[in-house]
Amino acid sequence: LGGMLVQRGDYAQAIDTLRIALTLRPTEVIYLNLGTAYFNSGRLEEAVAAYNQALQFGFASYLMWINLGDAYFWLPGRRTQAAEAYGEAVRLAREESARLAEARRAPDPMMLAWLSTTYSRLGQADSARVYLAHALRADSTNSQVEHCAALTLWQLGDRAAAIAWLAKAARNGYPLTWIRDSPMFQEWREEEAFRALIAGAGPGTRQSGSPAGGGRT
Repeated sequence: LGGMLVQRGDYAQAIDTLRIALTLRPTEVIYLNLGTAYFNSGRLEEAVAAYNQALQFGFASYLMWINLGDAYFWLPGRRTQAAEAYGEAVRLAREESARLAEARRAPDPMMLAWLSTTYSRLGQADSARVYLAHALRADSTNSQVEHCAALTLWQLGDRAAAIAWLAKAARNGYPLTWIRDSPMFQEWREEEAFRALIAGAGPGTRQSGSPAGGGRT
C-alpha cells in the first residue's frame, strides 16, 4: 500500500503507511519506498537516511547505490558522497554484467540505461553516451529506459532531446507525478515544454521549490 501511494504521489500518506510497515517487519523494499517518498517530497536528508538503511539488509544492488547517489547529488555540498555511491553502483553493475556475459546472456537494458545517467553525473560524457546508445538499441520503448535517456541527455546539455524522451516516457507509463515532483527536474521547470508536460499531473502535493523520479524502488 505504501508503495502504491508513492506511485500516486501521495507522499505524506505513503510515509505514514511505510513507517507503520517498518514497525511490523523492516525490509529493504520498505526503506527504498520510504526513501523515494522522502526524495520526491524534497526531504533529501531523510531520503539519504532511508536509502542507507536499505543497504543494511545484506544485499545491495547497483540500483540501490544509484538511489543513494542521487539523493546525495541534489543535496548541497554532498557531491563527493554522491560520486562514492555512484562508483559503488558502477562496480556492482560491472560485476553483474560479467556474470551475464559468462552465462552468455544479453546485457540488461535497464542496467545500461541507469549507468548512462550515472556516468553523466560523474562527468564521463563519452561513457554516458555509449551506455545510452546500447540501452536504446536494446529496448527503446521501455518507459524506464526513456526516462533514463531524458536524464542523461539533460545532464549532457541536450535539453530539447531530453524533454522529447521524457514525454515519450510519460506516454508509455512513467509516473507523471514523479516527473512533477522529483528534485531531478527542478531545472527543467524553466522549459515551457516541460511545464506543459507536467500540467497533466495536476497540482503538486507539496510546496514548490523542492528539486526523481528520483528514487526508484
